Amino acid sequence: MPNSLEAEQSVIGSMIVDTEAIEAATDILIEEDFYSQTYGALFSAITELYAAGQAVDPVTIQNKLREKAVSPDVASMEYLSELVAAVPVTVNIKEYARIVKDKAILRAIIRTNQEIENLCFAQTESVDAIIEKTEKDVFAVTQSDGIIAEGEPRVRAEGVKAWLSIMYGCNNFCTYCIVPYVRGRERSRTPEAIEQEVRALIAQG
Repeated sequence: MPNSLEAEQSVIGSMIVDTEAIEAATDILIEEDFYSQTYGALFSAITELYAAGQAVDPVTIQNKLREKAVSPDVASMEYLSELVAAVPVTVNIKEYARIVKDKAILRAIIRTNQEIENLCFAQTESVDAIIEKTEKDVFAVTQSDGIIAEGEPRVRAEGVKAWLSIMYGCNNFCTYCIVPYVRGRERSRTPEAIEQEVRALIAQG
């Protein structure tokens, strides 16, 4: 299954070193996003300490892990020190977290596809029921991303020869419309994607 243990390790190490990294990581990740149960347990311990307004350092983390009956190997000072030493730079925490999140989404897509495939082969549900489940499951995966660009313009200035969409997805759940389910919430396209389309239009004259 898709995963990046290096990115997961860097997220946890950054959270131990820098409290600002905790906020950055929790804006993107939840415990279930971690492929490694060990890193997931560490993420949970750190976020619980931080939410309670307690100090976050190897000593408090070790104590919290012991309360959770986590393996002594994981709760050891040696292991926590190794995590800290392995962090390249904490300033890249958002990039590390996005890698972890992206891998988690890929795993969710794989699981969803497998479930739908099993339903199709079993032929125990109606086609409409399978389609409805597919739409809901795909929508659930898109919601797990949680990244929405805010404040981007929706309309280009006039005086141009071509128009292009700078948004995709939809927040309106209209009757019989599946766009919100299959495309996710309304959000901005990446600047790179917009620039690529603009260059293609220029090339076409």
